[in-house]
Amino acid sequence: MPKNSIIIKAKDYKYPTTEELKWAYTVSPELSNFGFESKNPMISLISGKRSISEVHRDDQLQYWNNMLLNRNGGLLHTYHNAIVHYQRGVPDDFSNFEQNHYINRIQFDYYLEYFYHQFATVSDTIKGF
Repeated sequence: MPKNSIIIKAKDYKYPTTEELKWAYTVSPELSNFGFESKNPMISLISGKRSISEVHRDDQLQYWNNMLLNRNGGLLHTYHNAIVHYQRGVPDDFSNFEQNHYINRIQFDYYLEYFYHQFATVSDTIKGF
């Protein structure tokens, strides 16, 4: 095996600990959904207080509200993982890299790329609304 090669094993990958995640939650932004009130469409229809088009509109608003909430959750999850791996140490100078730095860099890059994907889905949800 060449002298400059690095062997990365599955056991080298470590998920964020509870303490690391608690810290990540303290530095993460607060995200919310659109804030539409949740109403049961069947109850609204049976009560006769709202027309079918109003009930349909409310149902669609609740759908997009929940969609944004779920996508924000995915965005925060990837943010927490990315920031934890960055905090574990990712040197700028590749000559100073040690075994754990490679793992941190690989996981940071992965979660950062997925963060941008999640960000795009949140953005598309807001634009689509």
